[in-house]
Amino acid sequence: MIPRTARRRLEKTVLSSRQGLPRPARLLSTPTMKTSAPATASAAHAPTLDFPFFPQPESTFEKGLASFLHRPTPLTIVPMPTPDMSEAPNRWYTNTKSVNMTAIIDACLHNLYDVPRAQDLFARLRTLGNSTLLTTALYNAFLEAYIAMAHKDEHQREYWIQEAWTLYDVIESGTEEVLPNAKTYSIMLLLWHQ
Repeated sequence: MIPRTARRRLEKTVLSSRQGLPRPARLLSTPTMKTSAPATASAAHAPTLDFPFFPQPESTFEKGLASFLHRPTPLTIVPMPTPDMSEAPNRWYTNTKSVNMTAIIDACLHNLYDVPRAQDLFARLRTLGNSTLLTTALYNAFLEAYIAMAHKDEHQREYWIQEAWTLYDVIESGTEEVLPNAKTYSIMLLLWHQ
């Protein structure tokens, strides 16, 4: 049996040595560690100047790059639309629903994941008539998807080719304020060639 004074002295030594350590070490330390013991991190060697992450003397290219990266960013401040604006600003300020629909269309067309759903959303977006989101690039993406679906789905090949030609006629007529570009013509020439 340990005398009471010796036991108190032992408890005081154990608690004071463990309480002096940082929090994680306090929980994992043993009572025999002294608080004055050197930490393992202090034994690590300091990196030398040739270490690749330390700044080296700058060359003229790096000085030019640094000045380019620290230039002020130009901002264009667009006024918020007022509630009493007519239909004209809707051309430039799209609603959230239309933006979400284009994001879903993009996801559905990726790797031909769900072209019929994208086709349905595209038809709904065209009825809304939001001309900022209905670009030639979106129409071209559908033309490419229709042609790829004609190769993928042999049973409905004629349907997908007919959809491509119908959409091309809409683009060519200009009724939806979208005009064909060089990519549109190249896509349709490839379809015609095949």
